[in-house]
Amino acid sequence: MTSVDNVVEVNITKQSSFVKEKSFNIPLILGFNSLPVFTTDNPVLTFSEPSELLDTKIGFKSTDKEYLIAQNIYAQSPSISQFMVGKRCVSSINSDPTKSVYKINDDLELINKANNSWYALFLADFDEEKDLLLAAKWIEASKNKIASFRTTNRDILDATKLTDISNKLSNIGFNRSMLTYHTTANEFPDAAILGKYLSKKAGTYCLAHKGLESISAQSLIEKEFKSLQAANCNVYTDILGVNSYQDGRVLHKTTNFIDNTIAEDYLKSELQSRIFGALKSEDGKISFDDDGLEIIATQIKSVLSQFEKDKIILKNWDVNVPKLNEISKIDRPKRELKNVKFNAVLNGAIQKVVINGTLSQ
Repeated sequence: MTSVDNVVEVNITKQSSFVKEKSFNIPLILGFNSLPVFTTDNPVLTFSEPSELLDTKIGFKSTDKEYLIAQNIYAQSPSISQFMVGKRCVSSINSDPTKSVYKINDDLELINKANNSWYALFLADFDEEKDLLLAAKWIEASKNKIASFRTTNRDILDATKLTDISNKLSNIGFNRSMLTYHTTANEFPDAAILGKYLSKKAGTYCLAHKGLESISAQSLIEKEFKSLQAANCNVYTDILGVNSYQDGRVLHKTTNFIDNTIAEDYLKSELQSRIFGALKSEDGKISFDDDGLEIIATQIKSVLSQFEKDKIILKNWDVNVPKLNEISKIDRPKRELKNVKFNAVLNGAIQKVVINGTLSQ
């Protein structure tokens, strides 16, 4: 029997209206290594648990920082479900990483070109003076990633010394990078704290006063702790006999917190995903008329309503989509809807309480 395909050929391509949303729970651990599994074309690999790094096909040792950082992350509960490890480039002329002709921003560019689905940067190997400023600048320019660094420099504990890396970076101002002071060898609270909370829904948590597994508290006197906060540097320390992380600040003199940055990134991603999904999935088209304008407004309101429900933003937000007669005659033929606006306030978190009381007898 002759196939009907010879007369009526039907080719069906299965499509989905699903719009891939940005992930906010995948960190990148970046360090130097000479393992052959990492290549110039593929300098980054994805893993689901630390033990995979020790596989003979991968080649890390249990003493390598990449493995130790992953262990610190996965010791937390809850924890992330996957992470990436990237290789920093080393000059082919000299294998000494400190004499590398590559800079860390070059490393990040190569990593990002190979796979840009990671969100938070943790450094296994770095030089404070050579790497942290360049890394912070690259992260800030990305507009969609964050970084968590660490330092062992005790100068940060002295408020009279303002040349430490935390003060230097804070004076420039970075809203996407934070720094943690920690001197205990082979412990990485900078990665552990974010590894723990990136597993949660963005915008629904803060990092202050949280405990960490397998991390030692740093012993500080009061003036040292205040010096750290003045430099916008974080620390895992003891308060009232309880070890806790203090307190999620970013490297900026105008105090901001990394959870705010994550919440803003999440809101941007949700709005982009929702609007693009509407443009892609609507039957025919979204008409440039009152009905079409209402569709766009509805998508934005839906996102903001969910953010209010999750206590990421406060109540009384508003959305303003221009009326049809307010749209430029230049923009309409170009099919561009401009001047869509919303106003909302981040909910934030209470991290410090000041009580003034009067006691009478």
